[in-house]
Amino acid sequence: MSRPRKTKKNDLDQSEIDTFLDAVATITPEDVKKEIKGRFVGREQSRKHKKHPSKASSPNYTEIDLHGFSVSEAREVIVNFISGIKLKHSEIKVRIITGKGLHSPEGRGVLFRDIFVFINSRFSSFIKTIDDPPWETALDGIPLRGYFEVVFVFKGKK
Repeated sequence: MSRPRKTKKNDLDQSEIDTFLDAVATITPEDVKKEIKGRFVGREQSRKHKKHPSKASSPNYTEIDLHGFSVSEAREVIVNFISGIKLKHSEIKVRIITGKGLHSPEGRGVLFRDIFVFINSRFSSFIKTIDDPPWETALDGIPLRGYFEVVFVFKGKK
């Protein structure tokens, strides 16, 4: 005599599984691209203007968190961000969070180097001060901090 199988709260019956599979079958590559683009834009917007807790009262301080971005995505975020802040601020301190690269292949990140060099070369005319490169203080090639701060000055504003 077999006992009826206990079902878990999340078990689906066959009709629910069929409905799910039918819905998945209707997804097109364009739908996937739209969803990915929407998530990228949302991620960029949600990360772009986080204020550091100790600096939250200052309107001239913000953070950009680039965790999870590729180099090209991170560069695009930086360019768009600086284009936007040039219109609003004469001077602003920005903490650029790149991470240490611990979750990158082989534990060797590229963002902390690439983004520092990119900002220093592309936006040097707007830089008042910039921290030392994150890789200058490292242990076994891994930087001790996964961020750097830059003060940008945009002449002729305010």
